[in-house]
Amino acid sequence: MPLAVDVLLFTGLYVVFRALLRIDARKVLFASDSVAELRGNQRCLFDEVSRSRPDAVLAVNLREGVHSHRPFRQTARLARDLATSRVVVLDDYFPELYRVRVRSGTFVLQVWHASGAFKKVGFSRMGLPGGPRRGSSLHRGYDAAVVSAEAVRSCYAEAFNLPLDRVHATGVPKTDFLFDSARVAAVGRAVRERLGISPEQRVILVATTFRGRGQFTARHDSTLIDLPRLVAETGASTTVLVRNHPFARPEQPVDPPTGVVDVSGFPDADELLCAADLLVTDYSSILFDYALLRRPAVLYVPDRNAYEEERGIYFPLESYCWAGLAETMDGLIEAVRDPAMDEDALDRVLTTHMAACDGAATARVTNALILGKLGSKDSVETS
Repeated sequence: MPLAVDVLLFTGLYVVFRALLRIDARKVLFASDSVAELRGNQRCLFDEVSRSRPDAVLAVNLREGVHSHRPFRQTARLARDLATSRVVVLDDYFPELYRVRVRSGTFVLQVWHASGAFKKVGFSRMGLPGGPRRGSSLHRGYDAAVVSAEAVRSCYAEAFNLPLDRVHATGVPKTDFLFDSARVAAVGRAVRERLGISPEQRVILVATTFRGRGQFTARHDSTLIDLPRLVAETGASTTVLVRNHPFARPEQPVDPPTGVVDVSGFPDADELLCAADLLVTDYSSILFDYALLRRPAVLYVPDRNAYEEERGIYFPLESYCWAGLAETMDGLIEAVRDPAMDEDALDRVLTTHMAACDGAATARVTNALILGKLGSKDSVETS
């Protein structure tokens, strides 16, 4: 079933359920179009709501991936849950929502999966290839959004076409555990053990974003980085982990070069960060979560000019760097061999992009934007 048919079916069912059913004032729906299991910000908030409000009615509806479709029963359940939930928590682009007019008694919270502000999204891409047109229904229906720092509120207000006062610098829930050094160390050891990597090995994590205009055209360009050369020139004591963006359609499976481990299917990218001694990325927001660990990160941007022109980024590229920026393989090898940590630059990145993250974002978002919206067991709304 084409994805467009999924959306049309959902739209019709939602209109029916909205007319027939009432909102349950204790119900919270966690929905995503891009992950097969609850994770990241949604996982943190789901667990916190469960702990804080045991009487809450929690619903979860996930798509197996952006290139798959929901079975009819799951689509019907999504329409029913959206029609009857007091709070809806999203973490990404969600096309079903944009085709309907959400009833007034439902509060829609966007807890975007990305920290900081790097590549442009949503209405920030208006006028760029693949960007929305004026009047588009893209990102319609949000009542509030949360971000990682005061300095990026305006970026997301623009991206989501929201008034600035509805974008809240609460911090990003999924980063909370990165402030617990003992937990970070334990997670790092567990990841290495799971992947068969000894404590003595230097681990380089290569985690890059997709190329293409959006979810449905996303692709991974394996020609941008020469992995065999990266391994050969960084020494036998190095293991390279490669994680492709989940939006990108899988390429034809090939055996990775010796010394390279494909971790694209690893469930939690932030856990991989804990095991990495150095991050190689490009325009990906994974950079900001890694910044909290105060470890070296190298930006590898061989297509810099084309990417900035076609996709766009929020701030000057150099402002994101604290340990190296390379536009060629020679430059990447040099930067990886001897990353030049600039602590002042790292502090500036953290101040701009992560200042609201402090290890308590989950509780802050839950208390301010979810629990306060819920009613008691006997309060059922009629809107």
